[in-house]
Amino acid sequence: MNSVRKALLVLETVADLQPVGVSELATHLKQPKSSVQRALETLHEAGWIRAAAGERTRWELAFRAGRLARKAGSHFGLREAALPIMEKLRRETQETVHLAVLDDMEIVLVERLESPHAVRHVEPLGGRAPVLVTATGKAMLSRMSDAEVARIYAVAAGAASQAVAAADAPA
Repeated sequence: MNSVRKALLVLETVADLQPVGVSELATHLKQPKSSVQRALETLHEAGWIRAAAGERTRWELAFRAGRLARKAGSHFGLREAALPIMEKLRRETQETVHLAVLDDMEIVLVERLESPHAVRHVEPLGGRAPVLVTATGKAMLSRMSDAEVARIYAVAAGAASQAVAAADAPA
């Protein structure tokens, strides 16, 4: 099952970085190029990714992945329930309104209604970000129990400590 986990990680990373080549993926994932290439070939044969706009060496998600995402979103009914409220909020504020869900330590952007103003910052739907570094994530944290917030900060602090230790380790 380890190979399935690796292939899913490659799929998620292609989604985040698309269009992306095998070298960039391998570097990003800290995996051997040969392992990443095997996962890419498997995902391509299964119809989950495709060559980007005629570029044989760069990959992007295929429509199959989008279909799966739409099914997952409609399964929960969250988007449909939230849209009327989001529309009202956008009308009243004239600002962009985001709908995001918490997925462990990250938020996932599910829907966005654009501001009518010309200047704005646009995050891709399905994009992920650590809960501690976004305004949406901080709004979610404000509604959580003290114990849940403490758990999230403890995990983030542990990850930061590991990153510092790895950076300080001799090459």
